[in-house]
Amino acid sequence: MLPPELAELDVFATSHARRLGLSDADLRAAVKAQSLVRLKRGWYTGHSLPWPADRHRLLAGIEHAARPDTVPSHYSAAILLGLPVFRPDWATVHLMRTTHGAPQNRDGLVIHKQVASFDQPNVALAVAQTALLCPVSGLMAYDAALHSRLLGRDDFASVIGALEGWTGRANLAVVRRLGDGRRESALESRTALVYDRLVMKRSQEVVGLNTVFLDEITFTPRLLPTITSPPQSVKLMPRTRPYHSRIASPSRDLKNRPSTPSTFAIWPSPVKPLA
Repeated sequence: MLPPELAELDVFATSHARRLGLSDADLRAAVKAQSLVRLKRGWYTGHSLPWPADRHRLLAGIEHAARPDTVPSHYSAAILLGLPVFRPDWATVHLMRTTHGAPQNRDGLVIHKQVASFDQPNVALAVAQTALLCPVSGLMAYDAALHSRLLGRDDFASVIGALEGWTGRANLAVVRRLGDGRRESALESRTALVYDRLVMKRSQEVVGLNTVFLDEITFTPRLLPTITSPPQSVKLMPRTRPYHSRIASPSRDLKNRPSTPSTFAIWPSPVKPLA
């Protein structure tokens, strides 16, 4: 039976339990009986943790309390704010220094160097740092924060400059462009990013020695059987079924090449030259 003093706490240390008369054997027995949850060495909770985010939230609180010169950062800060994230490393807590100091990386904990002059928790910075690690998590958190009015679009834009030179900064432009705060679920945010990636505007595709510039995804190649006479002869002829898209400016060699069983026919046209 867990003492009421411990049951009321979110987390407690082994030293606290010993002061109340519990031995290490008692703690191990309670964990085995599932009346206690061991969070990490020397730390326990008497609360059930049905979701990985619940456990991570407690771990982040423990690591932060032990390091007063830091604040939660990246997806650890987003989780503490109640924002959705996509498949993070639940076992690793992210903190940011609030003073000058070198970053640290060890099992279960990453301490990042200070960003600009930020020395207090900041919602916009937490969302931006989350996007540095994963654009999906970043967009989920950004949409949710906008929707719940935890921040505004200008707040997010203002911290982008402070992250100049940080790894993953290219994700910030994508998150800022797609985030609108109108999406009501994390799945909608993830879907918006997936569709954005499918529309590959002015991407370059290299086919052998020929280069084709595509204005959008233009066709889905499919191999369809074409039966000729005699019936025993069967060839697989590549065909394409176009859908809601267009092709622009194939190279001259590829444009004039006749369609053969080993060549995809580029159709339909009109061919639209690139600007």
